[in-house]
Amino acid sequence: MCIKATLTAVGTGSAFTTTDNWQSNFLLEVEGVEGRLLIDCGSDVRHALGDQGLKLPDVTDVYVSHLHGDHVGGLEGLAFMTYFNPGIGRPRLIVHESLVDKLWCSTLRGGLASLEGKVATLDTYFEVTQVCPNGSFEFGGITFQLVQTIHIMDGQVV
Repeated sequence: MCIKATLTAVGTGSAFTTTDNWQSNFLLEVEGVEGRLLIDCGSDVRHALGDQGLKLPDVTDVYVSHLHGDHVGGLEGLAFMTYFNPGIGRPRLIVHESLVDKLWCSTLRGGLASLEGKVATLDTYFEVTQVCPNGSFEFGGITFQLVQTIHIMDGQVV
């Protein structure tokens, strides 16, 4: 079976990008598949998507590679944009199982936990898909196999 897909770099900069090059995030669109997979969701992703004629709610799935701001800083905006827009479902958030609690407790909870009359969690905003070590996930008929690389160290844990 042949799958026709487009992978667009919606930014090719770094965490310290100061121009309209935006942080390094990628968008995958598969022909015949509704939805778009955003690979990482950096702080300036609204602008990067805007350059492509898209908005945050156009993203249906997000894969998070690690927890630096240039890879997760736009998740709060995505969470609010989809939560408070009727008719837009929760995006699927694909993340390694070891990062789920840290993502919520250390990165997103401060801005997202306060909802009137409700105790919010990561699941309030996202359909969370946890990927196990050396695991994989699927989008649009394409299987993505996770390959661990060393980019950052968290204390003594790689």
